[in-house]
Amino acid sequence: MNQLKIGVLININQKHKTIKVLTEKKFQDKKYKKTLLKNKTYLAHFHSLFNCSEGDIVIIKKSKPISKTKHWLLYGVISPKFLTLLKKII
Repeated sequence: MNQLKIGVLININQKHKTIKVLTEKKFQDKKYKKTLLKNKTYLAHFHSLFNCSEGDIVIIKKSKPISKTKHWLLYGVISPKFLTLLKKII
C-alpha cells in the first residue's frame, strides 16, 4: 500500500482538489534491447496545505479509492533547490 511515484504536475483543479501527474518509466525492449520511455498520467487528491503549481516535481502515494478515478494522494513537493543539488551529484 506504500507505493510511491515521482512525476511532473501538469494540471490542477482547485474546485475538486485534484491534480494530474505525469510519470515516466524507462524499460528495455525484450527482443530488440532498445530503451523505451512509457508515460502515464495519474489523478491524485491534494490538500491546500501544499503550495504547488504546474511544472513542479511531486511525489504521490497510493491510497484507498477516493473516487472512480482517484486512487493517489499528494505526498510531497520536491523543491527546485533539491533538484539542482541532485543534478550536480549525478
